[in-house]
Amino acid sequence: MMAVALPESVRNAWGESVARDFSAWFEATLSERTISRQELEAQFGEIRDAIVGLRSDMNERFAALDARFLELEGRFLELEGRFDGLERRFTVLEGRFDGLERLFTVLEGRFDGLERRFDGLDERFDRTQALFDQRFDSQSAELARRFDTQNDRLDARFARIDERFERLDERLLVQMRWSIGILALFGSLITVLLGAQTFLP
Repeated sequence: MMAVALPESVRNAWGESVARDFSAWFEATLSERTISRQELEAQFGEIRDAIVGLRSDMNERFAALDARFLELEGRFLELEGRFDGLERRFTVLEGRFDGLERLFTVLEGRFDGLERRFDGLDERFDRTQALFDQRFDSQSAELARRFDTQNDRLDARFARIDERFERLDERLLVQMRWSIGILALFGSLITVLLGAQTFLP
């Protein structure tokens, strides 16, 4: 290291001895605090290695993030496919419910037809009974007395027939309720099975 040369005015003001001591002390202090070129290169090398390591670590982290994003994208695509499957199943269920509604409509039409037929039978019996009443009224009192017993028998028979038709009507009503209940139960079972199937892997 080059010796520190003090200005001439400082030398004259301090004196030669003081100037020499100050120059020696300043050189020693400066040499202690000055970093050599090799030390600077070593420090810069450590910094460069740290930067390279940091860059490698960041690259690994970015690669891991890319892989994670690809995995998430695959999962979202899988979920989208499952939702499409659910939509198709709901469409199938809607079609089945439409079929059940059409079946109920057909059954209602058949029951309406049965009711009309029973109404026709009631009208026929009413007309028959009215005809017998007219014929019995036109006969003489003697014939009326002779036919009173027969008329009572006929009334009893018609009463039994009416009772049979009422029982038949009640049976048909019970069968209709059972049929509707069974159809509703099948619909509920199908809905539960399809709902459980959606949660299966």
